[in-house]
Amino acid sequence: MNFLTMPPHARVWVYQADRVFTEQEQEELAVFFNEFVKQWTAHNKQLKATMDLMYGRFVVVMLDESFNNVSGCGIDKSVNFLKAIEGDFKVSFFNRLLVAYKAGDEIHVCKQHEVADLLSKGQLTADTLVFNNVVQNREEFDAFWLTSLKNTWLSKYLPQVV
Repeated sequence: MNFLTMPPHARVWVYQADRVFTEQEQEELAVFFNEFVKQWTAHNKQLKATMDLMYGRFVVVMLDESFNNVSGCGIDKSVNFLKAIEGDFKVSFFNRLLVAYKAGDEIHVCKQHEVADLLSKGQLTADTLVFNNVVQNREEFDAFWLTSLKNTWLSKYLPQVV
């Protein structure tokens, strides 16, 4: 499975690592991800899913629920899998207070509480491309995962025009 074979309604979860994985780690993760999705089930029913690492930092999971629905226990399996990866690779996927954005060809990360300050200094603008990790399905992922800050929940930090 790969992202291109997933339908627009496929569910999406994006997990942002607090660091970039090395090339060797990325190769290891590709094997682990492939093994996980091959055996991922919910109520003993195989799930049709794909999992990949993007930009060396983002784990993207896509699941086609038209094949079989995922349940709470199925989602728990994926979360537990990622928590095991966290321990093995000394990384965190669950710090939702980190914001990733692009500056040129580079990806930078800041803490959520730093966004307003970076905007006031001009290091971030309304048009800065940010990773919107709260997308819900493949259609949103394709259109809005990497989008202007003004199009995300971070827009609340933009100076208000009077």
